[in-house]
Amino acid sequence: MLPLAVGVTVAALMFLRLPPDTRNTVWAEDGSRFLTGALNEPMPQVLVQPYAGYLHVVPRLAAWLATAAPTPSIALALNVVNCAVVGVIAAVVYVSIASLMASRVVRAWLVLMTALLPVVGVEAAGTAANLHWFFLWGLFWVSWHQARDRTPALALALFTFAGAMTEIQSVLLLPLALAVQVRRRPASRWSWAPVVAWAVGYLAQIVATLSAPRPQSFELPAPVRLAQMFAMQVVLPLLSADPHALRSLLLRFGWVLALIVAVPLAAAAGYALVRANVLLKAVTLLAGMYALTLFTLAVTVNPERVLTRSAGRLAVHGPLLTRYGLVPSLLVVSFVAVAAQTALSRRQVRAGVPLAGLAVLLAMAGAMSLQSPGNRRDPATSWPARMASARAACEISGARAVHVPVSPTANWSVLLPCRRVLT
Repeated sequence: MLPLAVGVTVAALMFLRLPPDTRNTVWAEDGSRFLTGALNEPMPQVLVQPYAGYLHVVPRLAAWLATAAPTPSIALALNVVNCAVVGVIAAVVYVSIASLMASRVVRAWLVLMTALLPVVGVEAAGTAANLHWFFLWGLFWVSWHQARDRTPALALALFTFAGAMTEIQSVLLLPLALAVQVRRRPASRWSWAPVVAWAVGYLAQIVATLSAPRPQSFELPAPVRLAQMFAMQVVLPLLSADPHALRSLLLRFGWVLALIVAVPLAAAAGYALVRANVLLKAVTLLAGMYALTLFTLAVTVNPERVLTRSAGRLAVHGPLLTRYGLVPSLLVVSFVAVAAQTALSRRQVRAGVPLAGLAVLLAMAGAMSLQSPGNRRDPATSWPARMASARAACEISGARAVHVPVSPTANWSVLLPCRRVLT
């Protein structure tokens, strides 16, 4: 029952991360791609329709489920479904890390940080378009788990298949899952089911990518710039999700602020690498490697010129916080959980007390950012409020469908069939 309780709590926290006046809004691709597809195209073909070069099966399925709600409630329904999916991922993570971390408190804290991390509230909370990041987080921990019995193994296989069919970057974690199976020796023949399902899902992603490749403009940042971006979008957001406060602090104190935040996290990682058992040492090392790899890949494939220098002074442009730092931040936070479990196992009070304090501070920072001032949804795009104008447009023009604008800008909209508006 505890995994269920943890999952429900995370789902509820995710929903609370949305400011009340935005819970009836739709975010970007959630509307223009996933809801539009669910409302206008047949199932199940729409589930395997590539977007941006790869498959998004779970977001498309979430949108399809949301369309079962009355038309004025579709936005709210989609947000609820998206939060529920993150809750399921959180429950899977809680179960998967049991063999790594015996302490239920440590496990619960790490899983709750999935929803409490300040940057989650900027654009990831309640959005189908960002579910793939949470799947990456979940798949990292599933990689270390071995299911012994048929039912858990098949359930985990369904999860890995869904994750692979939603996030093409999951291939970066597949070698880890394979290595764990080989190194630890399969507990039963069913232990291979999640890995096989994962591989099948990735093969489907390859087919989708080859059939509909994504136009790319790659730009690998210089090492110093990459380090600055990592500090700005991965480390600093552990303090707050208020972009204005972070911008002011960054411009005032420079990178010393990021160093102050990074030192205790690095100390936790160092403690784990020295004192933890072999398995947790590997977890710590690979969590750091994957955090850097995933962030580097994200900012290389999606170059954004956020940092510049003018007359020798640092300048910040555009959105300070983005979704690209979400999974790396969660992986960095896991240093604290691994170190705390190590201190508990070794009964080292001197190490456990500061680690507990750090965990409390991180959770408090997340709780204080529960209603993120940096949330990028526009309350003016409230879905129910748009229904009146959509009805009028359908009645006057006699069109078969109308475009309903969604957040964050007028460039995004849902193609809503008039039959859904007029009935």
